[in-house]
Amino acid sequence: MELLPNLPGILTLYFALSLGMLVLIESSGLADDMATQIALDLYRPCTRAVRRRELRKIVPLADTTIYEMECRGEFPQRFYLTSKCVAWDLDEVERWLTARRAASNAGQVHRAPDPDVRSRRSRPVASRHYDKA
Repeated sequence: MELLPNLPGILTLYFALSLGMLVLIESSGLADDMATQIALDLYRPCTRAVRRRELRKIVPLADTTIYEMECRGEFPQRFYLTSKCVAWDLDEVERWLTARRAASNAGQVHRAPDPDVRSRRSRPVASRHYDKA
């Protein structure tokens, strides 16, 4: 079975998953390398899966934040071990952490703006600290 067929124009990758489903990834131009990497990640076997409790120890984010990032495609996707038990591929999570650290060190991570403490209703801050700056 040829994993990466050479087709003119649009690169089409077919990978059979363990459930017998077929995943079709189409791309063209500069996205070919990314599509190839995604397809190879789908084909790569999971060596160690972690459940939610262990994931929380590795990634210090709230469950809601992880879920929202998964929906946006910014965090590794969970998969079902049983009908009620989900897990994440530890290797994918560790690669995500490494990529986030590299992006943070390069200054590519968008940070939320600092709150305006002068507009607080309780515990207002004296304006003299901010007038000097």
